[in-house]
Amino acid sequence: MRWEALPEDFVRPFVATAALAAMRLAPDDRMDVNARDGVIVLTRRNLRLDLRALAVRCAGLDREAWEREVEREVERWIAPLGDLPASFDEAAASVRIQLATYGVQPDPDTLSRALAPGLVAELCRDVPGQQRPITRAAAERWGQPEAALWALALDNLALDGASVDTFALEAPIALAFHRVHGASAFVAAHALRLAALDGRVPVLGWLFMVPNRHTLWYAPLDEVAQCAAGMLMLERARPDVLRGDGLPISDQIYWTDGAQIVHVGRDGVKTGNDLTSAIAAIVARA
Repeated sequence: MRWEALPEDFVRPFVATAALAAMRLAPDDRMDVNARDGVIVLTRRNLRLDLRALAVRCAGLDREAWEREVEREVERWIAPLGDLPASFDEAAASVRIQLATYGVQPDPDTLSRALAPGLVAELCRDVPGQQRPITRAAAERWGQPEAALWALALDNLALDGASVDTFALEAPIALAFHRVHGASAFVAAHALRLAALDGRVPVLGWLFMVPNRHTLWYAPLDEVAQCAAGMLMLERARPDVLRGDGLPISDQIYWTDGAQIVHVGRDGVKTGNDLTSAIAAIVARA
């Protein structure tokens, strides 16, 4: 029996039981529940709970039995966060930067910061199955300056087998932009280290988009006319913006020179030429 064939009077209480168990174990996490596809996503931990196989296994059991099975399975999926390792040496290799979900504000209790409108970065530990935010109180026990932790987290980023697609245009102006995508939830965070990713620092910086944690679009700019890459990049990034993996970040375009990040606002932008002009104005002010 497939998920789609399961009766609704079973699916609804089944998903609700799993969601309540997840809420009990991760009360402070944001949860996206998709009963149609049998998936629960805990966005802060980047943890995806696929309920389909479990549902098929439980469908033949009486309710009391499958409720117990659901509780046990969810507990195995969601390990308690627990405390950070007391020793910084134990934790150092797992410290990463992740970009937070769209609309989230920095959490004062964690090592997080606003980078630009709609774009938040936070420090976390990358452990099997999830990303655990690092609280300020816990990090103090390590005795490390916050700036040093951010630098370490950036150095620890890796592409982990991500693919790079390149789009090139020769006329009316020569330009190129790239899509980096993969299974890692840290692909988008490479927007914070474009010089290392791109292998050079372009004259006018980069444009970038991070529609979800698994995808980064960027375009190096060496002359003002190449600001047209923003319009082309935005058009091709639309499927990634709409991607329903439960981990969206932003549908916006940003400009960076590696030291600052500027949001490209959409007010008054109605055409591709308007967007190009808005980007060019930001570049001219930098």
